[in-house]
Parts: sequence; C-alpha cells; structure tokens
Amino acid sequence: MIIMAKLSLQQKKERLKIELAKIESEQKKIEKEKKLKDMRLITAEILKYDIPGIDNLHKVISLLSIFNYKNDKFRSDILKWGDKEISERKVKKIAKVNAREKND
Repeated sequence: MIIMAKLSLQQKKERLKIELAKIESEQKKIEKEKKLKDMRLITAEILKYDIPGIDNLHKVISLLSIFNYKNDKFRSDILKWGDKEISERKVKKIAKVNAREKND
C-alpha cells in the first residue's frame, strides 16, 4: 500500500483495473471448472442408467421433453424427488466414509 500512495490517481485506476481483470479472469476460470465438473457428474449419472438398445442422447432428450411439457406440479414433484435422492446419496456417502475411517 505504500507504493499506492506514491502513484498518481490515474496510475491507481489503471492498477485497480488490472487487478479487477485478473479477478474476473479467475472467476471465469472457476465457473468453467464448475461447469466441467457438473458435466462429468451428469455424464456419470447418464451412464449409470445405461439401457441397452437406447441411445443415451435420445434418452436424455426424451426425459427433458417430458419434464418440459408437464405442468408445474409435476416438475415440482420431480425436483423434490431428485432432492430426496441427492440427500439419500449424500447420507450413504458420508456413512461409507465414516465406516472407512473407522476401519483405518
């Protein structure tokens, strides 16, 4: 900060712009990494329920179409069901980790 005191107002503005650009770049990188992680999770879920003879893309588009054309109550119920499934999986994962730690 001592350096900042000796700089002119314009130099301070430029330095802050550069710092802001770095932060924004890092934020974009983090968002991109999160999207990639989400895509890997989605792909893993799709492959988990692989049905022989049915193309995975066809399966996903069909399910999304059903979801899109149903009413709000249906969507709400499906999302609640999904939340419940995610919660149950987290509980199982935590139990598995705790059991593993107990054995170590």
